[in-house]
Amino acid sequence: MKISFTSMSRQALMRVLDLKTKKLNTLPNLYGTTPYKPFGMTWNNDHFFIAQSTNIVDLDGLPIIENLWDSIHQILWKDGFLYMVSPHITCLKRYDFLNKKMDYLHLEDLTFKNEPPLVCRDQDKVKFQYDLHHFNSILIKNNRAYIAAHNYNQPSFILELEYPSFNLIKRHENMGYQIHNIHVENDEIFTIDSNGSGCIVSNKGSSIPIFKNENMFGKGLAVSKDYFITGYFPKETRANRENSDVCIVLINRATKKIDESITMKNIGSLCGIRLLDEYDEGHLNIPCPHLDEISKRFI
Repeated sequence: MKISFTSMSRQALMRVLDLKTKKLNTLPNLYGTTPYKPFGMTWNNDHFFIAQSTNIVDLDGLPIIENLWDSIHQILWKDGFLYMVSPHITCLKRYDFLNKKMDYLHLEDLTFKNEPPLVCRDQDKVKFQYDLHHFNSILIKNNRAYIAAHNYNQPSFILELEYPSFNLIKRHENMGYQIHNIHVENDEIFTIDSNGSGCIVSNKGSSIPIFKNENMFGKGLAVSKDYFITGYFPKETRANRENSDVCIVLINRATKKIDESITMKNIGSLCGIRLLDEYDEGHLNIPCPHLDEISKRFI
């Protein structure tokens, strides 16, 4: 199995780890150190998309979609649209590739509009609506969409919505603290309790340990047939996160126990994880068709 992951390091667009050989490769930004950390990843048959704060870029770091105004976190390709979770303006961006058109799901009232939530300009700088709940992750499965809210120091929650209408079905409360990522099995919704229990938790009460050290923070989730693949890193100030050590963890889905941990030094705190060469139930997309293109860019 091979995974891709992004981190707070601005020296790399993405890294690829072979979980069998433990070989780690780096995709550089061919156009210099990126000014923004890379975050979410997704793909279709034509593009591999990597989110940065204000752009969606390709495997070379060249913009595919520019001037997105605010921090983009997790992204997802689905049915001809690129979905981008935008915590700083409390919305979900939806880009229609066929018509080259963007619209915005305002997450406070769950309505699609042609404009993002209210912004104002002050001395030529854009100021945004306050980041109300720090929405960060999205998953679409069958006729449901799920959007996770970190929610700062309040208990986290996940919105369960009809797809493709995005009408509210249920707001799942008390999903942990500062959660990230989503996986769904039948009607059980899993997420990473990043700054709470240090477990993969669910709305049905499941709790699968990732780490026990309260000074660690969990983020990133890929799901193979046999494993939950996630990771953690030390809680540090933002300035120190670019050189954090990272531990990738393989949790056996049958036993709910950790089978393997892989520690990497000076990688930068994790932002996102995708399974590349197998079907990823945490992504619900085809296995990545761009592996040859990715390998040609390794340094």
